[in-house]
Amino acid sequence: ALYLVYVKLRLGYDPTFKSVCSFGGKFDCGEVQTHSASEMFGVPLALYALPTYLTLAWLVLKAWRGHVKEAASYAVAIGTLTCLHTVYLAYVSSAVIGYFCPFCMGMYAVNIGVTVLATMGRGLGFSGAWGEAVASLRTLKGPVLSSAIVLLVTAAAAWGWYDTTRTGMADLEKARVAAEQAEFAKLQEDTTPTPEPGKTTGSGAVVQQPQKTAKKPKAILTDN
Repeated sequence: ALYLVYVKLRLGYDPTFKSVCSFGGKFDCGEVQTHSASEMFGVPLALYALPTYLTLAWLVLKAWRGHVKEAASYAVAIGTLTCLHTVYLAYVSSAVIGYFCPFCMGMYAVNIGVTVLATMGRGLGFSGAWGEAVASLRTLKGPVLSSAIVLLVTAAAAWGWYDTTRTGMADLEKARVAAEQAEFAKLQEDTTPTPEPGKTTGSGAVVQQPQKTAKKPKAILTDN
């Protein structure tokens, strides 16, 4: 998830960037991450996955150590929601975008795996785990407060990293374009001919020397 956020940012400023999960054919993370469906409210979907996964890890850890049994049921509930989102994203990739993101598919496997294993670990069945999660949430039983803190803290940390990385990439791109513009202006100045006084053609026109064409700088690319 962290790498997919990085890929989306890089592609926003450099369309020629190739990610390590772009295998060619229909398996290309870049094609998926540049589609509008890869973000929500202007934020990459993968960024939302970071606090979600860290909160799930917290719940699984609590359940695994046997401190709070309700933690496994909460993991089942959150995992189920991620699985529903997985189905939607898989449909969008196949029917709308036409490309598949290998790293996204790995995340799909994590979503399903966590949900299945948490359900098996709790031992109440799927409906039983959901029932316990809903009942415990109403009474604020189990690691509700600690999970909320983990979610908020990790979400703030994820956003801070994202915003800092995005700003840094934008500053580098602006500096690059400014350098190209300065080089372009200097090249134009150097290649503009200066007519020699008194040197004319037979028709009285000043002899013009051919001008070189300077390469124009690329436009600044921005992310959404």
